[in-house]
Amino acid sequence: MYRRADGTPGPWCIQLDERPVEHYFPTAKLEVGNADALMQALVRGLGVSQLPTWVIEGHLQRGELVEIMPSYTVQGLPLYLLWTRSRQSVPKVDALVKHLAGTLSV
Repeated sequence: MYRRADGTPGPWCIQLDERPVEHYFPTAKLEVGNADALMQALVRGLGVSQLPTWVIEGHLQRGELVEIMPSYTVQGLPLYLLWTRSRQSVPKVDALVKHLAGTLSV
C-alpha cells in the first residue's frame, strides 16, 4: 500500500458501472512511501496494488504484472501541476505543461 508523505494511506479508487467512485483502504502488510519501491514489490510478487496504467504499462506488456480486476477500473483521475508563480513564464515550464496537457488528456 502506498503511504503519502504525511503518513496517510493512499486509498484505492473503485467504480462499478456508473456509480460514484468509492475510496477503499485495504489492510496492508507492506506500506511504502515510494512509488519505485512499491513497483519493485509488485514485480517480485509481494502483493497487489492499484496504480495508474501509464506507470505500469511496460510491466504489463512484458508480462511482469497482470491486471486482476479490470471491471473496477477508474477512468481519468485528476492530475494537478503546481509550480512557483515566479517560474510561470519560464519556457521550459511552459513546454512541460503543454506536453503533459497534450499527452495525458483524453
